[in-house]
Amino acid sequence: MFDELMIREGSVRNLLAEDGTAIGFAFECHVPYYRGIGLSMIEDPDLVVDGKAIPLKSLRFTYRGVTRTFEELSDLSDVRWELGESATISALVPGGLVDGRHELDLILRLRVSYLPFIAEHRFTREIVL
Repeated sequence: MFDELMIREGSVRNLLAEDGTAIGFAFECHVPYYRGIGLSMIEDPDLVVDGKAIPLKSLRFTYRGVTRTFEELSDLSDVRWELGESATISALVPGGLVDGRHELDLILRLRVSYLPFIAEHRFTREIVL
C-alpha cells in the first residue's frame, strides 16, 4: 500500500565510527501500513544490497531515538510505529557502501491483527552515494 515509502529517497548514508571509518550504512524507513503497527508485530526483514543479503544479526531498528535489534522488537507491544513517523534501519557492515550506484531491496513482514497471513511489503530503490 505504501511500499514506496519503505526506503526514503535521499536518506541512505554511511555510518561512521569516531575515527571516520565506515562501519555500515543506514536509511530512513516509513511503515508500509496505513494504520501504523505495534513494533512487536514486525517480523524479521530481508535487506539485499547489490544482490547480497545482509544478515539479520547485522540489522538494527531505531525508532524515537532508541536502537534495537529486530529480535528485541517482539517484546514491544506498547510502542506503535505510526504512518507519519520515520524509523531508521541500519546495517552494520564493515566499510559501509562505496561511492556509486547501489540497489537496495527491502522486504518488511507485518503481522496485522485481522489478517490470517503475514503481510509482506517489498520495495527496491536505486541510490547513488
